[in-house]
Amino acid sequence: MTPKQKAWPFGGNENDKVPEDQYTGATHRFLHQTYSKHLTSKPGIITVLVVWLIYFGISIYGVTNVEIDFKITYFISPEAYINEWMMRSEKYFKRGQTVNLYVDNPNLDYASVEVQKQIIDLNKHVMACTGCEQQWVVKDTMNSWYNQLRAFAK
Repeated sequence: MTPKQKAWPFGGNENDKVPEDQYTGATHRFLHQTYSKHLTSKPGIITVLVVWLIYFGISIYGVTNVEIDFKITYFISPEAYINEWMMRSEKYFKRGQTVNLYVDNPNLDYASVEVQKQIIDLNKHVMACTGCEQQWVVKDTMNSWYNQLRAFAK
């Protein structure tokens, strides 16, 4: 810091004497005199790079082994009644996999009759599993907000 920075209003009063010390404390002195010299030497640079590469390798290994498994029950106490209810509901009333299908195209005019007919056809094809090798949709299990909106609008 310059004497102007150490003086008022930055670090004290206007009439305060500017300290002549180069270091603010023992840590500052250690970092400047010892640590920085070792860190910027050839062995120091090599040590830092080796440690970084080891850490980077472990991080890559960890990222490749991450499993995405989220359950809301992870945030509920095992002793809570709601946790017991959720476990029993999952055990006795399995619903299978939930698949979300989103249609988003900013170039379409969703208010036009033609596009609405295309959305209705899409829903029918998904429910009928058109082109599927196996029938994976169970009858009356598809839930479409669009069908509910059409029923409400009529």
